[in-house]
Amino acid sequence: MAPTICLIEEGLLMRRWTRLEVLELTRRVLEDENRALTEQQIWNVAKSKGYHKGLGRHGARPWISIRNEVNRDIRYNKDTPFRRVGSRPRKISLLSIERVHAYYCRRLVDLGRSLGYDTKIPRTGLFHLACPDSVWYVNTRVGLRKIPVIAFEVLASESEKAIRGSLTSLMLYGSPRGVLVLLTKMYERRMRSKTVKEWKEYIRSLITALGLKGRVLLWDEAKVDRLVRQFAKQNACLRKPADTHQSLQKLR
Repeated sequence: MAPTICLIEEGLLMRRWTRLEVLELTRRVLEDENRALTEQQIWNVAKSKGYHKGLGRHGARPWISIRNEVNRDIRYNKDTPFRRVGSRPRKISLLSIERVHAYYCRRLVDLGRSLGYDTKIPRTGLFHLACPDSVWYVNTRVGLRKIPVIAFEVLASESEKAIRGSLTSLMLYGSPRGVLVLLTKMYERRMRSKTVKEWKEYIRSLITALGLKGRVLLWDEAKVDRLVRQFAKQNACLRKPADTHQSLQKLR
């Protein structure tokens, strides 16, 4: 028992790496390399960049876990960002911009659930006017309508006009906080009229001009990924909404 107690006291948890960690590491490597890779190539790149540090135990052949979890995600997850390409060897690649948009919408839903929020959007009321990509709610549990706390819009290839429309959507939904999530890698590839820095400056100036500073925040996919790694490693609801308001304030 002594070694186990020592590990717990030092804050170390000898656990196997989770499905979420496997998929996150795979996606991160493929985005960095911007090309299709085999499972073993993905692991080699991840190890050379130190992405494997801090993960759970991954065994002697971690590329087998990568293969199994990616195949499972492709088979059962309609919003998977992955696809199989080529033959002998088969490689893993990232999907199109539409799938990447859907992937980050789902990650926001998963993150909200892990923080203890209700993430099911009612198909009534303002939904048909606002159509937000994701919303986190507090359920009163006393028969009253649940309350939207944060609404999200994911920007994958929107022009200036479409960004203004996304802000209008957040305003219509009436949540006290709104978040625009800018997918910077998609903008780097497809929206080259501005640099990513210029797009961020444009969005921030638009938020200020509309009097929404403090109410609408600007995130990017790196922040979403970081929050997912922080709060949703076990892919379980570990916190209640009352516990998370202070955490979100620190991350603004």
